[in-house]
Amino acid sequence: MARSPAARDVALCVAVAVAYTAGSLSSFLLFQASAAGAVFFPPAGVTLAALLLTARRRWVWVLAGAAVAELGIDVAHGIPPAGVAGFVLANVAEPLAGAALVRRRIAGPLDLSRRVHAVTFLAGAVAAGPVAGAVVGATTIVVVEHPGWWAAFGQFWAGDALAVLTLGTALVALGGVRRSELRRCWRRAAVLPAAAGLTVAGFWSSRVPLIYLPVPLLVGIGVRGQAGLVGLAGFAMAFTANVVSAAGRGPWGTVAGVQRLAGASLQLYVACIVLGAGALAVAVGERDRARAESEREAHARRRLQALQRVTARLAGAATVAEVNDVLTGDGPAALNALGVRALQRAELFETEQRAAHQLQRALLPAIMADLPGVAAAARYLPATEGQDVGGDWYDVFALPAGRVGIVVGDVIGHGLTAAVAMGRLQQYVRWIAGKGATPGDILGELDELCPSVPGASYVTVGYAEYDPVAGSLRHARAGHPPPLLVTDGTAEYLWDALSEPLPTAAGPRPQAETLVAPGAMLVWYSDGLVERRTETLDAGLDRLRTAAARITDPRPQRWCDCLLDAMITGNPTGDDSVVACVRLGTAPPSAVSGGRRTTVGVQKFS
Repeated sequence: MARSPAARDVALCVAVAVAYTAGSLSSFLLFQASAAGAVFFPPAGVTLAALLLTARRRWVWVLAGAAVAELGIDVAHGIPPAGVAGFVLANVAEPLAGAALVRRRIAGPLDLSRRVHAVTFLAGAVAAGPVAGAVVGATTIVVVEHPGWWAAFGQFWAGDALAVLTLGTALVALGGVRRSELRRCWRRAAVLPAAAGLTVAGFWSSRVPLIYLPVPLLVGIGVRGQAGLVGLAGFAMAFTANVVSAAGRGPWGTVAGVQRLAGASLQLYVACIVLGAGALAVAVGERDRARAESEREAHARRRLQALQRVTARLAGAATVAEVNDVLTGDGPAALNALGVRALQRAELFETEQRAAHQLQRALLPAIMADLPGVAAAARYLPATEGQDVGGDWYDVFALPAGRVGIVVGDVIGHGLTAAVAMGRLQQYVRWIAGKGATPGDILGELDELCPSVPGASYVTVGYAEYDPVAGSLRHARAGHPPPLLVTDGTAEYLWDALSEPLPTAAGPRPQAETLVAPGAMLVWYSDGLVERRTETLDAGLDRLRTAAARITDPRPQRWCDCLLDAMITGNPTGDDSVVACVRLGTAPPSAVSGGRRTTVGVQKFS
């Protein structure tokens, strides 16, 4: 059973707190950290990765988990109140600054194998974020223990930056992996014991200089273009090197008893190795992408040249015999790539279209015949015959306390993927609306769901909730055209409560409330009904408003037919079209949701 949004937020907070506590305790217990801070601080990577892998509006829960964990650990270690406050502030401000800088440049999923993404991550999360934390942390350390400020700053920054560079990179890369690829990723986890073993062997002796032993492993991973795996191996190396050094072994075996800058030098040494291997991984990834793109372009050029040769010969063929000579001579060889790959693609396309067509018919809902206080109908019209598979959908359904939910959406795209995405979003809207969520909250919940739904990378949705007892209509829309409210022959659009299309991390979604007169008709539609390449959107909206104002028939089914006829006939659309018409009436306070289903809502306009 799916958890409520509040439960998911609390679970996120607890998970961050537990991971933060485990990493922090390792710093205190394994690396012999004092009240002045740790030489290597894994929680910095945990918090930063958690922020980058969650929506911006859930960052407060991530930061709350980190703050509570830091507070508890500091108090348990007897740190004075001023120190506790300073360390909590440092370890909240640092990941917040780093994540904000990264998200300012890159809004979508991070791919650390891409140069722009990797440079942005290094500059914002690895460099600038830890600087902010180190300034606050070093000042706090001076207040608590009175050491040199620059020495404390160097240790704080180096320890946190290395944790973000290694563990943060690994967690961000793992968070972007699809579920189907997780098994293969877990197989790669063998680099952890390998990196740890080589680090122990290299750092154990202080007489024989073998600290380079882990380097070939990280370079080998970099040669394969696996930036996330470089971070994972780098974390194992950094963690093990600090444990061994804290135990008094190796070149940095006395790190706990000397100046803090000596501890920072160990982190910088490991960071140089990880950065070198990471840069190699990014370069290899860029090379592989460029090579694949070049191969695609070369293949396209060969196909075009083959088509041009055959077309030119066919244009010069005046008789049937000459045409046959072209087709039986150079034609088959020249058209091999075009004819045989093309055939397979056509067969696959037809199979997908048939499956998607059946799926979409099953997913489009039937509207209840006795919804409380309203009468409703909806129509779906495909863009062209034979391609009636898309992501447009509608739904009108009963809610608790006699209310009615109305939704119209558009998953950008066509085919099986769009149809499946549409079905998942439709069902989720019904579920979350039944829990009592407001229109604005429902759009916010869809923001979080969309990234996990294949094909839902760009979605527009309009959702309204009608209370027939109060005569109120609450509505919100994410990038969707405005609903049209027709009252006694007067039609006007409800322009307010507009926000960006899904998914986005822009914050809470706005909503609006409108009082409606009994008998008013609400018309909501997808953009395919009003958008044309040959005219402006305003022209399409004006045409819809004029057509709606002329309809006098009270039946919603008739409204759907008349509007489709007025908008589509003689003015064909290049996109799917959906229109839902809901006559808003009144209902007694005792009205309840439920009712008999009918197939009115899925009839196809022809």
